[in-house]
Amino acid sequence: FNRTSELARVFGIDFFSVLSRGSQYRVESMLLRLAHTQNYLAISPSSQQ
Repeated sequence: FNRTSELARVFGIDFFSVLSRGSQYRVESMLLRLAHTQNYLAISPSSQQ
């Protein structure tokens, strides 16, 4: 429980996402947090692309 809550805090995601989602989601959430602090805008491709 403690490890999961710490991971959620570090990655900036909710508790359930730590348990249910994979490592790519964690990395992307960390990149988005860092990009935001540097005033960058991270874009995602649409489902059609």
